[in-house]
Formats: sequence, C-alpha cells, structure tokens
Amino acid sequence: MTAVCLIYFAALPVIFAVISPFIANGRGHVEGARALLGKRPLLRKYAGTVMAIMFFFLIALWFFLFVPPAISIPSAIGEAVGTDVAKLDLKDFDRGCGHSRAKCYQAIRNGKEIARGYVIAQSPDRVAVYYMGNTSQFPLGNVMLRTLDAAAAQSPAKP
Repeated sequence: MTAVCLIYFAALPVIFAVISPFIANGRGHVEGARALLGKRPLLRKYAGTVMAIMFFFLIALWFFLFVPPAISIPSAIGEAVGTDVAKLDLKDFDRGCGHSRAKCYQAIRNGKEIARGYVIAQSPDRVAVYYMGNTSQFPLGNVMLRTLDAAAAQSPAKP
C-alpha cells in the first residue's frame, strides 16, 4: 500500500508536467508558467527541490495521519478479546469452587485455611486469589496452595 502511494505521488508531478500543455486552455497558461520561470531564474533553479520537499512533507503528513491508527488496530483487538475473556472467567469464578470449570485453590498456613479461590496473579513471593467477589493477597512464605476437588469445595473448612 505504501509503495503504491509513493509511486503515485512521485509520478503525479511528472504526469502533470507532461499533460498540462495539452489540458491548458490556449497557450496563455503554458506561456505564463514559462514566463514566470524565465523571469525568475532562482525559482527555476530550485523548483525541483521545492517539489521534492513538498513531496516529502506530503508523505510525512500521510504517514502521521494513517500509520498510527493502523498500528493501534491490533492493540484494540487485543484489548477487546482480553476484556471478553476476563468477563467469561469472572462469570465462571462467581459460580464458586464446586461448580466452576477453573481450578480452585485452598491456601493453608500452619494447618489452617487462610484463603480459597482462583489464582488471578502470582509472583515468586506473593499470590492473589479471587473468590465470590473478594480478592485476597498474601505472601507465599509458609503457605501451601492445594487444589480443591469438587467434593471438598462444597464444604469449606471453618477456621
């Protein structure tokens, strides 16, 4: 697409220069342009440079107008898909440990349950679990995470 636009805009001045004498209404317009360039040798000397600079400004304008939206399309798609996946996971998590398809964990410290739920974030030294609308975060030191099966999830242990 970019190559086509570059070729188009590069060829446009050449095509215009070739066709303009045939399109002009009489010789007055063509002669007027020649007279303008003939009377101003500095303008004639730098006309190509001016056209090249205008061409590059036009390409830069095209680039800054159309490339950022094209680059942002994949991130918008990713955001939409991520939001949909998060909503589906949330619906599944809100069904509870006994009824959801996701793995439910029980966090145990010193033989007592300190939290249960679904691991939503984990680092080497901390973990965050989500359960029925509540999020708990705690350090993993001296904590054992145990996967709950459906039968154990139905009757939570009372601390």
